[in-house]
Amino acid sequence: DISPITTVELNRAKKLALGGGSLTTPSPSQKRKRASGGDAASGDLRPAAKKLYDPSQGTDDEQRLNEQQKRVLDACRSGRSIFFTGSAGTGKSFLLRKIIATLPPDGTVATASTGVAACLIGGTTLHSFAGIGSGEATLQNCYEKALRSNTAQIWRKCKRLIIDEISMVEADYFEKIEAVARYVRKNDKPFGGIQLILCGDFFQLPPVSRLDRFADGAGPFSQDNNAGARFCFESPAWAECIQATYELTIVHRQKNEEFVAILNSIRIGRVTDEISERLRKTAYQRIETEGILATQLCSHTAEVDAINQAKLDGLTGDPKTFEAKDSDPYSAKQIDRMVQAPFKLTLKIGAQVMLLKNYNIADGFVNGARGVVTDFVQGLPLVKFKRREFVSTTKHLERFHCP
Repeated sequence: DISPITTVELNRAKKLALGGGSLTTPSPSQKRKRASGGDAASGDLRPAAKKLYDPSQGTDDEQRLNEQQKRVLDACRSGRSIFFTGSAGTGKSFLLRKIIATLPPDGTVATASTGVAACLIGGTTLHSFAGIGSGEATLQNCYEKALRSNTAQIWRKCKRLIIDEISMVEADYFEKIEAVARYVRKNDKPFGGIQLILCGDFFQLPPVSRLDRFADGAGPFSQDNNAGARFCFESPAWAECIQATYELTIVHRQKNEEFVAILNSIRIGRVTDEISERLRKTAYQRIETEGILATQLCSHTAEVDAINQAKLDGLTGDPKTFEAKDSDPYSAKQIDRMVQAPFKLTLKIGAQVMLLKNYNIADGFVNGARGVVTDFVQGLPLVKFKRREFVSTTKHLERFHCP
């Protein structure tokens, strides 16, 4: 489930497809370049993705916003340029999807600093939207790139720009796209008059900087990837563009107040002797439940893959391999780089698994829920979670292309 398209938009798109179309939505009879995953000549207008957030679905508890989240949503509706943040579990992603579903789709562009984050909100990467590449060229060169017809048209039509995981955007890049926005739109207002809605946590993900901007000459990338890189809030452009800042402080993911307090202290680098002692006591806890092992955290993907493969190889029984059904088979490699679910997934009985999306919040089938494969039913894995067992279906093996 990717795109925040609404029923009204879908019906309008169908009418345009049957009629003469418009400048931005050509009819099937109009000649246009073939898009990946569809045959334009035959009128294949299938969506590249499905709905991510539908206000008509879900329980009241899932849809209800707390007072903090309502204030952020109201600020977005009022047209103010804002930044909202919060620690893990405060509902940033949920609120962002609600904002996207609420704002008028015409002129609203959802982006993120990474491909994975962009897919989660049904958008595109900020670099793809901006059209200036990595931004390492001169400002004049960035102007020229952004003036290309397609890129310039996108910039001029944009009224509201959403950027998720803003913490990974370096100050230099933020300054350049702000200048590009004013130049291309011929508007001297901050960010060319575009309303900004920024979301992220600067305590979690720092900006990544190329080493060749610095003078140590140690190679293409720095050992410390964020060495010398400035956070985008350190840019003068940030102060000019952002009119209000909001912090979400109500944690939904954890209910234990003591644990939440410990996490918040660690988040800001404050680890007292009391916190250290409390955490050490957890070393004696039983962390295996009904065959579900504790999650082991690693700092590098390669290390994760090696451990997972070794654990899988150590299990007896025949392996079963499942292949994803990609919305765009021609972009399988690109999707592999952008999403967490691999193209091929090999499982055995006893394999530890994790859900990568919210499937049923009321039953505890949420993103990050851990389980273990106990059997295969009609060729599909039967997974035991803490609350109950769950049989995966083929639709859970689908992956969607996010341009």
